[in-house]
Amino acid sequence: MIQEYTRENIKETVYVPASVEAELKTNIENQLNKCGIFYRVFSRRKSATSLEHKLATGKYGGADNKKIQDLIGLRVNLYFQDDLDICKELFQDMFEMAEKEWSENEMRNENFEASKINGVFKLPGYMVSKISPETWELPIDQTFEIQLKTVFFEGWHEVEHDFRYKMKDKTGEKETSIWDNYSEYSRQFNSVVATLELCDRSMVVMFEDFAHKLYKEHNWDMMLRMHYRVRISDQPLYDGLAEILDDEELKLGKKLFKTNRNILIEKLKNFHRDIPISVNMIIALLNDKELGNNEQINNIMRANNVYKDGISITDKSYSVRELAPMTPYCVFKNKVLIRYGKEDIYGAADAFRELPAYIYKWMRAKFRPVFQDIPEEFCDYENMSPGYQISFKASPNEFTLNMSIMHLAQDVGARMWGTEVEIKPHQDDIGVWMEIKNIMYDGRTISEAEQISRFSYPTLYRTIFSDSRLSVVDAQKYWDKVFVVCNEDNVKSLSELIQSEERLTPVVVLASNMKEDGSGYLDEEWIGKYWSINLHKQVRYYAHVYRCSVDDLPLIKEDSSRLEDKQLGVYVFWPKCYSEFKPPYEFYSQEDIGNCVYNRLRGEGAGVREDRIKDGATAFSVMLVDEIKKCIIKSH
Repeated sequence: MIQEYTRENIKETVYVPASVEAELKTNIENQLNKCGIFYRVFSRRKSATSLEHKLATGKYGGADNKKIQDLIGLRVNLYFQDDLDICKELFQDMFEMAEKEWSENEMRNENFEASKINGVFKLPGYMVSKISPETWELPIDQTFEIQLKTVFFEGWHEVEHDFRYKMKDKTGEKETSIWDNYSEYSRQFNSVVATLELCDRSMVVMFEDFAHKLYKEHNWDMMLRMHYRVRISDQPLYDGLAEILDDEELKLGKKLFKTNRNILIEKLKNFHRDIPISVNMIIALLNDKELGNNEQINNIMRANNVYKDGISITDKSYSVRELAPMTPYCVFKNKVLIRYGKEDIYGAADAFRELPAYIYKWMRAKFRPVFQDIPEEFCDYENMSPGYQISFKASPNEFTLNMSIMHLAQDVGARMWGTEVEIKPHQDDIGVWMEIKNIMYDGRTISEAEQISRFSYPTLYRTIFSDSRLSVVDAQKYWDKVFVVCNEDNVKSLSELIQSEERLTPVVVLASNMKEDGSGYLDEEWIGKYWSINLHKQVRYYAHVYRCSVDDLPLIKEDSSRLEDKQLGVYVFWPKCYSEFKPPYEFYSQEDIGNCVYNRLRGEGAGVREDRIKDGATAFSVMLVDEIKKCIIKSH
């Protein structure tokens, strides 16, 4: 049991797999899609920081045993106000409510408050089992929260939270809203909210008025679309239906217009198949009771096979798909030297002392929901389950370690992810070599642009970097901030790094003039004050970033193909291992950077799009980062 609710303790204790959040979101989206409702769904898992703040209030875990109920939260934004009540019923049928009723705020004249509806539901048992058991030792309930709002109010959600809920004014011992003391501004805010509420109501009324006009004109296709306001395909009315609906004696057109949309959505929810919604399907569903089971309509629907119309004969449930091999694509690779201690004077034994525990702990946290029997203390371990495989073998006496993991992708079908780590001692006993790879296995051919867009290093790598007791070295140590060259020793060190045959990653050097005010600072306004800092944040785990004056830029005279003149600009020194596809160095002048325009491919598969970035230094930064990623991938 945690005695102190600190962020670090909570992070160690509370583990909610992304798959739990994703599955809840998918289940809700599937049901809303089946009913044809217009929506947007957002989800989040409560972070350790957020839990720390909430537990620090002292409201939870006391004598009344109150618990946090929104470990996972979902926000469903709806486009029509009358869908709020419909969705309440939908979700109550899907999940068991933990609280008896939904909580709803009311609009009051003295408050600025966006309308929202909150429901608390019990997590399904199989989802609870995926979450770390230690989570429930904290005052956290096995529940999740769904919040319903209309899109008109969505834009005001953050405003309400930050500028109303948080704005407290302490008067004596009592905290009150700052708005209570400024009634003129409170009224203005209320006016804005009242306008939004009017928009919600007016939208529904407008569509109903429009549907009534279309009904009067016997425009049955468009009337159905406006009246029922669900996602309907472009399929037109079947031949013969309009004439039946026109019949004044049957009054079937009128009955369709008078049928409440809640009835249609209820039928869609309970329909046994998930198929595209069309105006013909709507008529077929409502013909059963609302239209009196008209035989003419039944005949037309049977003739067109309405519940299969629009679905290909080679539907995926019947087609035979050819199996495709899973091709490995390297999306990250680096080999570094790990040293232990601030002075970097310790050997392989000292460096190896920390690493196995680091790597094992990371692996265990990642796979604990799948393999419940992983021991807490690191040891050799192998296991596999459908879609998952892990292997961890360490030899402390030889200072070697091999870890290999593989797991299904949570967001893309026919894809798996793998991470490989190999550790062995340095030949001069100054630490251990660590080679780390991230591999994406995919059943289709992946372009280089897609590989770059999926480029990622494992969080394990970042964790090792963040430990101040360890040094991560590529010919020289990677620094946790941009290194500023400010004396002769720095110049010499940078020169040695650039010329090192052992270097495996690029060195980016921003060469600027000194400020003329005598302050001793570099004048970097030409590229942007924080350009080098932002670049370093993106590449600090696989490239070196330096800043220096043009005068301090080291000349590499031994190699005539390298620097001969010192110029203002950005220099990228590529390692020797990239010599097949990169020169020793590339130089970009102030003009090159200022005029840079970069077309960046984003997304994957059919969803790949091209973003054109025109903003000089920003475009250059994106281009440079992508170029570094491309080189790492190509060097695999």
